[in-house]
Amino acid sequence: MKKLMAQVILVLLVMVFALPASAKNKKYVYRKRAEWVKINKLSNKQLAGVTLTHPASITSNKITEILMSIDMNKGQLLKKDIKMSEVFSAEEARKYGPLITKALNRASPNEIVNVLVVHKRPHFILRSDYISIFNVYKTDEGVHFHFTKLFAKLVGDYEQASMLDKSIRQAKSLRVSLASKPGQVLSTDGKEIVVSLDQDFSTNTSVATEESEDKKNIVEKEVIPQVAGIETANSEPVYDVKTRLLKLESLKKDKLISTAEYKEMRKEILDNL
Repeated sequence: MKKLMAQVILVLLVMVFALPASAKNKKYVYRKRAEWVKINKLSNKQLAGVTLTHPASITSNKITEILMSIDMNKGQLLKKDIKMSEVFSAEEARKYGPLITKALNRASPNEIVNVLVVHKRPHFILRSDYISIFNVYKTDEGVHFHFTKLFAKLVGDYEQASMLDKSIRQAKSLRVSLASKPGQVLSTDGKEIVVSLDQDFSTNTSVATEESEDKKNIVEKEVIPQVAGIETANSEPVYDVKTRLLKLESLKKDKLISTAEYKEMRKEILDNL
């Protein structure tokens, strides 16, 4: 019980510590615009007596499998604009798995890993970008993933340097929690999950990924018209503003959407400039 209470205290302190800190207390393993993997140093007071088993000897394949296994509560997603319950796509997991592993293996017993991931989930002809910010650290119980932001919607041109910090601060998480699987223990608030390193996620995640990719392909074929766009690394079309507006005009002209829907969608496209 004392260990559990100590972990709760650590989580609360870590949430505060995830905010921007002085340069001497953080070191980046990876940084690109709104994405990062960095190591943050904690004081003994912030650690609150919890023992972190860092550096952690974990393989990148293991962390990648764990990332692919982390899900959001499907029931809570029914009314949300998210088609996949997986927090991380296969591409995101393969990108950040090795980076998080590198950071954990470098971290000392008084350091944690802080990560910001940008999720690109285009919806119809609209750009939909979200962020998740979370801390990763290892104890004897397993690897902890604590989310301070979970699929928080980004608005505006967040990639501009002058807008980046403001956009990250103002991004609001979806009102969803994480979902646990065998080998995972979920916190009472649904924001932290502790994953056992003894659990094999390789089979389940590979099957789940294939199923998710199949579902995603079906959604794209049925919902997203094939119009000129830019193909990303995972073959999801990213439409430029002009293409989106022209497509929107076409839908209104063909009476496939109402005037109110047209105005709302047009405003959303322009708001993302």
